[in-house]
Amino acid sequence: MTYGDYMTGSDLILSVAPTAPERVREDVSLPVTPETIAAQVADCADVGATTASVYGWTAEGSQTPAGLPDVAAAIRERTTDVLVEYAVGPECQLGDYLDVLDSRPRPDLAQLRITPTQYGRRGATRRTRKDVDSFLEVLQDRNIKPNLLIQSGRDIQELYRLIEADMITDPLVTLRLGAREGAVATPLT
Repeated sequence: MTYGDYMTGSDLILSVAPTAPERVREDVSLPVTPETIAAQVADCADVGATTASVYGWTAEGSQTPAGLPDVAAAIRERTTDVLVEYAVGPECQLGDYLDVLDSRPRPDLAQLRITPTQYGRRGATRRTRKDVDSFLEVLQDRNIKPNLLIQSGRDIQELYRLIEADMITDPLVTLRLGAREGAVATPLT
């Protein structure tokens, strides 16, 4: 599937997420520099990936939303055949996330954890429904497609709430099964 297929409405999306904060802590060989992340994304685009969910990193290997524009720029230098999705960990403050959305290049997609408060091994986030609703509105105002992250039943309830309140139409949803804080993956799911 190509970027053009995605833009014309093909139902299949192959996404790559070269790094995630919990994985980098466990495996220091994963890419964290913009150049190494971009190289992996370009390699994946060559075999059909259409979206890249990326995190920003400091030189020391700590996650930071401020690093997202550098990662996106490096990806755009290597390939224009993927949609770039910004992602942040649940501990990221929404204000910090919003700050990078106006940087260039702008992302095509932005991951949105829609559960107001999340509990997990890293503790609880202090995100309210009002925060989530405001962030969703900001993304749509900036023509950045929100990718709603669904990891549990409570996330599905929040998705229904957003749809019923006419806050989102034609949602892009990622179902993450088997995540440490998420729903259990089974052969049926």
